[in-house]
Amino acid sequence: GSCQSELHRALERLAASQSRTHEDLFIIPLPNCDRNGNFHPKQ
Repeated sequence: GSCQSELHRALERLAASQSRTHEDLFIIPLPNCDRNGNFHPKQ
């Protein structure tokens, strides 16, 4: 699903910024995907 590709992109950005701190985890929002790769409704 589209969430899966969003998540993949976010993880690539995280990997590219590994030289910085884990504060990047909070700056780069990871999409909340369900098992089918679709967006979870916000809870």
